[in-house]
Amino acid sequence: MSSSSFATSKSTGRYEYGEWIPVKHCQCGQELKLLTTWKQENCGRRFWKCVGSQWSEGCGFMEWFDPPMCKRSKKIIPGLLKKLNGYENHIHTLELKLEAVEKPDKTNDKMEKIEHKRYPCTRLVTCIIIAFVAFVSM
Repeated sequence: MSSSSFATSKSTGRYEYGEWIPVKHCQCGQELKLLTTWKQENCGRRFWKCVGSQWSEGCGFMEWFDPPMCKRSKKIIPGLLKKLNGYENHIHTLELKLEAVEKPDKTNDKMEKIEHKRYPCTRLVTCIIIAFVAFVSM
């Protein structure tokens, strides 16, 4: 963690989730990026980081954007995220199962259409064979 400072530009920024997020620049001149950590101790807490640009890595400056969380939040949030991820995985699994159940129905519809087209041909061939046999046996 570097001890660099940063400058805030009050005229620029973005409105995100009900709050104004300013654009900040590091002492090295790079724009700071607002990131979120998902590590258990600070899960969901945002921080400013100098990540540099396409051509440079940045100076490594880091500063917390959000205040520290209370002990209770640090315990509860990871469990809630785990539950949420479990529910999302379960929903995805159910969507795949539903898709698998619906696909055979579409296949059956196609098969029925093919069979409807096939039966008139079969009847026609049967009629021709009967007529031919009747004609030959005369």
